Amino acid sequence: MQTTGKITHDSLMTLEAYAQYRKENKPAIMAHRKLRSVRLGEYINVQFESETSIRYQIQEMLRLEKIFEAEGIEQEIEAYAPLDTRRQQLEGHHDAGVPRCQRAKA
Repeated sequence: MQTTGKITHDSLMTLEAYAQYRKENKPAIMAHRKLRSVRLGEYINVQFESETSIRYQIQEMLRLEKIFEAEGIEQEIEAYAPLDTRRQQLEGHHDAGVPRCQRAKA
């Protein structure tokens, strides 16, 4: 996955090219993401994004949703635009996971 400084339709891989790339590189991408992740307690994880991690997320959404038309690709790029790493500030997003409550026994 080549970084270019800006994610555009033309800088993303086709679904076929990404399928091959994913087979060969998923462990490396997951390791990259793990290095940029901070766990806060049991339920909160803060992920500091990079161009590589954002590209991975966009490519994954295109793959999962089988999006190959220009309009759909542009919508995915726009959805991830708030995470753009080119700005000169530190940004991250958090995931809060709350376990399912056990049902009360009657």
